[in-house]
Amino acid sequence: VSYAGFMNSSIENMLGVLVYLFMAALLGVGGGLVSGVIKLYFSNWGAFQSILIRVMFFTSGKFFLADTLPPTLQEWLWYNPMLHITEGFRSAFFPGFESRFVDPGYPLFCILLLLFLGLASERVSRNKLMRV
Repeated sequence: VSYAGFMNSSIENMLGVLVYLFMAALLGVGGGLVSGVIKLYFSNWGAFQSILIRVMFFTSGKFFLADTLPPTLQEWLWYNPMLHITEGFRSAFFPGFESRFVDPGYPLFCILLLLFLGLASERVSRNKLMRV
């Protein structure tokens, strides 16, 4: 809303912002595909999934900057692809902000892996999905 003209601000790299938004959407699609097929075989998956999503939400970098965390915590959180996407989005959006935590290759690998696993498992489980 502030970018629409209410504040004097500019986006540093609009293409980067759009790329990271698209990556976040694809990560959600891939995770949803995998989760949907897992739910087909394990009815209690929803309880575990809600815990997993909550942990990913609180470690996604929405409430903190990854560069300000202690190195031991950074090592653990490096494996959250959403944190890389959040930091990349910030680096592209805010002029002068550059995160040392961003590695676009890791979330891209996770996205491709989730999409492959989700689409392949959907294809294998298609008959069972049609009966549900």
